Amino acid sequence: MAIAQEQRVIAAVRAGNGAVSPIVTGTDVASRLQAAAKDIGLRRLNEGQAKAGIDILTSTNRIHLIQGGAGVGKSAALAPVAAIARSEGYNVIALSHVGRMAREFGEKVGENGMTVDRFLGSHSGILTGKASTDRIAEARANLGGAVIMVDEASQIGTARFGMLVDLANELGAARLIFAGDTRQLPAIEAGKPFDQLQNDGQATSIVTENLRAKTSQMIALNASLEAKDFSTAFEILAPDTVTVARGEVAETAARIWVNLDKADRDQTLLLTSSRAMRSAANEAAQVGLRDLGEIGAHGVRFTVLDRINIGLEGARQLRGYQEGRIVEFSSNLKSQGFAKGERGKVIDVERGKVEIRMPGGELRKFDPSRLPRNLTRDAVVIFEQKQITLHEGDRIRWTASDNTRDFRNGDISNIKDVSPTGFTVETR
Repeated sequence: MAIAQEQRVIAAVRAGNGAVSPIVTGTDVASRLQAAAKDIGLRRLNEGQAKAGIDILTSTNRIHLIQGGAGVGKSAALAPVAAIARSEGYNVIALSHVGRMAREFGEKVGENGMTVDRFLGSHSGILTGKASTDRIAEARANLGGAVIMVDEASQIGTARFGMLVDLANELGAARLIFAGDTRQLPAIEAGKPFDQLQNDGQATSIVTENLRAKTSQMIALNASLEAKDFSTAFEILAPDTVTVARGEVAETAARIWVNLDKADRDQTLLLTSSRAMRSAANEAAQVGLRDLGEIGAHGVRFTVLDRINIGLEGARQLRGYQEGRIVEFSSNLKSQGFAKGERGKVIDVERGKVEIRMPGGELRKFDPSRLPRNLTRDAVVIFEQKQITLHEGDRIRWTASDNTRDFRNGDISNIKDVSPTGFTVETR
């Protein structure tokens, strides 16, 4: 089934080749791009960025890919494209797979960014064939002739990728641009369509010049990674690599991070390879920051919900529904007796069904295998309860959106004050 779905997506992309008109014509496209970049305060586009912009603006293919590693300026290449498209009367839509990234990408290209899930959800009726004639006409007015830009496209699985292509084809979008990196972490859900389409020969602009690499070490490192020469990359990193005993990795990394100058620390990510290591590193970092007096001396323990990333297909399988985890229903599942917004705790899993205790004590049975296969967004979300200690001055990241309080998945907040009854945050 997966192979058939991948082949269908490739066929849908091919169907858009030669199907649209250039956004601009003439011999001055390159100069228009550079002028547009200057007008919005960007540095002069390098050769790869400029070529990507020219490719997009002059192509007759509906779907276009931009391949480039982190720091090469893919978003910067798209910003003047968006500006020129708007000046030519095209509607521009900016998408990414996580709320914070979508907002930041939108700001870069001059639009209100939204997540892929939200975008697909707003067009679910069209995708399922249930939309009214008026709704189809409204969608065609908004998306017909639109330039849709998708950032972090390599993290989008085959199902959602295909839905984006289907919408673009059906409603007559002028462009559907996917920007990403085949070497980035893959999508949680199944499939690697961004990679597969490049292998299939779909028109792709390659941007390689790394704009973030400033030191000789980072320039050499990026060159090695670009050439996929990983042994040389490890040699380049050797002077700054620390070897520690098993079980001491999280604490050692946290100590190195804490000992950085505050300005450097604010620009440095502390990454881990597992959930358990992440918790250990966070706790060790808090101890170090508390000793430096940068966070409050006294913390308050809170129970939080830590999202388990399982993807749309994973939600249909039993392995994610472990005893003690919390299940939130983010869609109405009338046939199984669950309403959107309800939560319950997993009590047991038996004979293909999940037994869930609801807040009032009621026990209900849930069959994950009955979840529809044509979903465009999560129908259920699984969380694990965990205890964390928060101090005044701590920095936290939200892992789910809260539209009521205007928090977006991925937002960073600073704890301003904390008490046993709650805490106040400042989001940046």
